[in-house]
Amino acid sequence: MYTTFQKFAAEFLGTFALIFFGAGAVCADRYLQSSGGIGLLGIALAHGLAIAIMVSALGHISGGHFNPAVSIGFWVTKRIGTLEVFLYWAAQILGGIAAAFLLKAVIPESSSPPRSMNAAPSALSPASASASPSPSASW
Repeated sequence: MYTTFQKFAAEFLGTFALIFFGAGAVCADRYLQSSGGIGLLGIALAHGLAIAIMVSALGHISGGHFNPAVSIGFWVTKRIGTLEVFLYWAAQILGGIAAAFLLKAVIPESSSPPRSMNAAPSALSPASASASPSPSASW
């Protein structure tokens, strides 16, 4: 039987890997977009392989949830206790946050789209909203 800390560590590492490789694949696609990127299939394979490898490696320790929704399902069906599900959630959230911070540190800044605080999306801009006729005007 594994200790609570070992289960916590397994959930942390599994979620970390899922987020790092899954979201990292999205970032890599964005970074390589000018040369074709890795595409949707590459992103899906990264997610699928990350989950498959982590469940194979760590699933026997914690059950391989790696997702709070899966943990909720196990809790609702009374397969894990309330305290354990909160610890799983904490591990999963912390693993995801740690992976996001590491991605932010290793991904080049040029791969993220430019941001402007004053730019509004074109569909929501005031100019396009006033140019379109209202539904009541056609009656």
